[in-house]
Amino acid sequence: MKTYKFIKLLALGVALSTAACSSDEGIDSGVDEGKTFQDITASEASAVCEATLDYFFTKVSKSEFCKLSGMAAYAAALSGPLDPIDTCNEAVADCMNDSDLTCDEDDANVESCSNTVGEVEACSVASTDALEAAFEDLELPGCDGMEAFVADEAKVEKLKTAATIDVDGLDACKSLDPGCLED
Repeated sequence: MKTYKFIKLLALGVALSTAACSSDEGIDSGVDEGKTFQDITASEASAVCEATLDYFFTKVSKSEFCKLSGMAAYAAALSGPLDPIDTCNEAVADCMNDSDLTCDEDDANVESCSNTVGEVEACSVASTDALEAAFEDLELPGCDGMEAFVADEAKVEKLKTAATIDVDGLDACKSLDPGCLED
C-alpha cells in the first residue's frame, strides 16, 4: 500500500479548522497547480497538506475519524495489560478534544516528488473520495460496541477493505512518480 509522503492523513490527527480552502469539488491550496513539488517551498507544501486535510474532513466527520482512532487504540490494547475499552475511550476523547493537530513540518519533505501540485491534489481528491465511498456503508461503533464489532468477521473484513485504498489503482494517481509515494 502506498501513501503520500507529505500527507499521512490517518497519522496526522484531526484538524477541522485549516488555513487553506477546499470544497466538495476539490482541493484549492492556493499553490500554483503547475509547480512541481521539487520546486515548492515548505510553506507551500504545508498549504497543500492543510487544504488536503480540509478536503478530507468535508468527507469524513471528526466523530467518525476519532472512532477510527479509538479502534486503533482498542486493537493495540488487546495485546497488553491496558483495558481496551478504556484505551479506546481515551483515544476518542483525545482526538475529539484536539483542535490543534495539523500537517507536520516533517510531512513537507517532498524533494523526491517531481509531480505537479495539480497532479498530487487530483490524486488526493480521488483517494479521499474512494475512502469515503469505502466507508459509506460501514457503521463504526463507539468504544462500548467494539467487542461486538470485532467479533463480527464480516464487519472486520469490510473495515479491512475500506481501510486499504490502493492509490495505484486510481486513475488520478497513476501518473504519480514513486518519489511522491511511500510504501
